[in-house]
Formats: sequence, C-alpha cells, structure tokens
Amino acid sequence: MNVLDTRNDVIGLAADLLSDESRVSGGIPEKIFFPESTEDLQSVFHDAQKEQSQIRLTGNHTGTTAGCVPDDHEWQISFNRMNKIISCEKHSDGMLLLTCQPGISLESLNRILDNPSQLPNTFPGKELLSEKCYCYVPDPTEMHAQLGATVATNASGARSFRFGPTRNSIFGLTAITPQGDCIILQNNTRINPSEGFSFTGGLTRTISIPPIHFRTPDIKCSAGFYCKEAMRPMDLLIGSEGLLCAFASITVLLQPKKNILAGCSFFSSLESVLEFVTFLKNEPQVLSIELFDKSSIHFIRQYYRQFPGSLPEFPAGTDRAILWEFSDQDPDPFDAVFDRWEKNLTASGSSFDSTWSGFENSEKDKLKKFRHALPDAVNQTITQYKQQHNQIRKIGTDTALPEHSFQTVYTEYLRIIDDARLQYVSFGHAGNNHMHINLMPSCNTEYERALDVYDQLMQVTIDAKGTVSAEHGIGKIKKKYCAAMYGEKAIDEMRLIKSSFDPYWILNKGVMIDK
Repeated sequence: MNVLDTRNDVIGLAADLLSDESRVSGGIPEKIFFPESTEDLQSVFHDAQKEQSQIRLTGNHTGTTAGCVPDDHEWQISFNRMNKIISCEKHSDGMLLLTCQPGISLESLNRILDNPSQLPNTFPGKELLSEKCYCYVPDPTEMHAQLGATVATNASGARSFRFGPTRNSIFGLTAITPQGDCIILQNNTRINPSEGFSFTGGLTRTISIPPIHFRTPDIKCSAGFYCKEAMRPMDLLIGSEGLLCAFASITVLLQPKKNILAGCSFFSSLESVLEFVTFLKNEPQVLSIELFDKSSIHFIRQYYRQFPGSLPEFPAGTDRAILWEFSDQDPDPFDAVFDRWEKNLTASGSSFDSTWSGFENSEKDKLKKFRHALPDAVNQTITQYKQQHNQIRKIGTDTALPEHSFQTVYTEYLRIIDDARLQYVSFGHAGNNHMHINLMPSCNTEYERALDVYDQLMQVTIDAKGTVSAEHGIGKIKKKYCAAMYGEKAIDEMRLIKSSFDPYWILNKGVMIDK
C-alpha cells in the first residue's frame, strides 16, 4: 500500500485530493493512504484507532459539499487504487450481480459493460457479461465519480425519475467499521427502525442501534441518515456520507440495456412546460424529464454567441425546454405513442416541429452537447468572475419538493432571486420536482447577497416539507439546513447512530452532524 507521509509529498504529489467542486478551503492531512485491498483498508483503521487519528474518506473529488475535503493533521484515505471488478454472478431469480471495489469510476464501469471482452484482467463470472447487453442504471451527471462515493451520498441523476437513486441498485455491501471490523450485508433482511436493531456478524463488538423515530421524507432525498419502515440494514449505510464506515466492496444490480430515444421539446412559458411535464410523468416508458427554464435558455443563447455554429439555433419564440428520454420497444415502439405525444405537445403550445429529436447517433450527440453546454458555460463564467474576486463561488440549490407544492414553491424561488437582482440559471430533474438553481455572483457584494438568498430558499423549502439536499448530500456546508429540516430531536437520534458505529467520532469529522 502506498502512503504519502510528509507534508511536501502530500502537497506536491496529491494536491488534487485536497479540494472538491465546492472550492471550500481545507487543511493538509498528516498522511494519505492508497489501499488496494480490504486488508489494506482494515490496517489503516486499526492503526488510526491506536493513534487516535481522525480519518477523511475521499473519492474522486467530484462532490459539491466539501465532505471529502480534509482538515489539518487528519489521515486521508484515497480509494483510487481500489478500482477493480471482483466478480459477476447470476442470482437465483435471474438478476445479474456485479461486485466491484469502491474506487472504480462510473465512467470505467460503463465502459467495461459496453466492451467486457476488452478487459485486460479476468474475474469469476466475466463470461456472463455479453457485449453491450447490460447497464448500471444510476446516471449522476459527473461520470468521473467513484462508485463508493455515489453509494456514500446515495447519488442519482436524470434517470432516477424512473429507476430511483443509487440505493435501488445496490444488492450488497462489504463495510469496514471504524474499529477495522468487516460487515457483509445483503439484500435479504428487512427491519423496523422503531424497534431498534443490531449489526453482529464478523464484529469484535455488537453495534446496537436504538429505536429511531425520525423518517426520511417520501421524496427524492439525500439529507441525513436514511430511515424508513421495512428498510434493509445496509440502507442505513447507503447515503451516510462516510460517517459510519468505509466500503470495501459493493455489489450492484445490472439491468438489460435499453434502446433509448430522446428529444428536446421547446416551449414559450413556464405554465406550458409544466403542463407537458405532467403528461410525461404519466408515460410509463419515459426514463427522464429534464427542465431548462428561461434563465438557462437565455444564458446558453447569450454565451454561445461567442462560438457561432457550436449549437443549433433554438426554435423561434421559445425560451424553455424539456429534454426527455424514452425506452423504445419496452413494450411499445415510439410510433405507437407518437399521436398521443403530438396531441399533448400541441395542447402545451409546442410540437414535434419544435423538438430536437435524438433517435440517430448524430442527433443524440446534439442533445448531449446541449445538455453539457449549460454547466460548462456556468463554470467558465464563474472562473472569469473569480479572477477579479477570488472569494466568490457558484452557489447552487439541490432541493426537491412534494408534488403538490412544486409549482408554487418554485415560483416563489424565482421571485426571491429576482427581487435580489442576482444572475442565475435554473435547470434540473423535473420528473422528481428537483431543480438546480445556480446563483452566479459577479462580485463580493453579490456573493454576500447570494448567501442570504440561499438561506431564504432553504427556509421556503423546509416550510413546504421539501428536502435541502436531493442528491448531493449534506457534507460540511449544509449542516445547518439539515438540522433545520429535521429538528433537534431527529439530529440527536442521528448522533446516537453515529456514536453506535464510531464511538470516538474519527470518521469524516464535520460532515452532516456535529458531536
């Protein structure tokens, strides 16, 4: 196992491990470990216990909440070298299960599933992976993210509308506790958290969880520990942001690959675009529903005037869009629903003439370019602003709302931001009532105003029974909003869960909850 154990080596050889996309400042760890096996990981935990060292678990630094950013003098664990596939097997009910180390990236995993014969190494069950027949359905936007990190935050993406978040695709876990013990968890147990429960197998001590009464909201949510009726014990670890354990291996459920058609339909008003969203939510073969509001379309149009020909012209008279995906032949071909879709597009003030199709590879490339144009433009704009005002950063929401309140609350979001006279772009996962509003302050005064606006948006969300984090987790920077969302009694129960696993609070200090 490679270890960096001098300040010069840490700074000189691993500076990229000291920050994430939040750009929040951290510290310099005392050591950085690069385990390659379960045994390596256990040895680091055993040594940390002996020396009473704090541990920071680190993925590929694609997060936005500073959860992986180390503090001074901590021990940092990078999973970059735990990036192999361990095995593939067929479950008794016919499902295909793939067991991986946590450091494999989603990009690498998808590439392997597309071309398993190109793998230089072999593993048990490799022959079960036929070329381009299977996929791992969670699709976070950042495909460089490591599998373990996406499990730790219960990450999701556009297709969570149909398939749910990462949790729904996890069949088993091998977890290492702060004491260095190994827990193997599978899909075959359900518990009632109100009665309390225990983790026992393979442990030097029993981990007893007291009766827990708070509940995770019934909306897309990655805020706080997961707690619902009839949950699996491993559900507590999924989305726990590295506070309870580290993952040594993860068994994911693979699904047959689908033939996906896509389109981007353009509209002229918020009311009309939301009317079409409602129609799409009731279409059983729709996989994702991404909304680009007026601020996004205007921003893309203005930004890409600098690059003529890089994007097609938007249909005249439109300033909002829905990017949708459809699972063709599952069971019906798109031709079978075409007339119904055309009728509803027309009723919403659009049409297939005002839709960019994504049926052929060249058309799909155009839609992909459009989808990535916005975050690219936002990030480049913020980079330009930071050259003049280094303190500022993009401030983005990650809220999701109940179905009945989404339109009202979203409209209130926009009113608050407009009243503050801040530049912003709004886009997101309309299928889950989950929008990302990116506030883009251009100077220090606007930055302070944006922080105040963000506080207001979080309070509006909490009042509407929404979540302050739908897919990115809480990390270090959203703790006060998580506390306001759940209340002090629920946060106390989360502290009890943390202490049950980690009595000395050595894992990921400062994330989600404080001692």
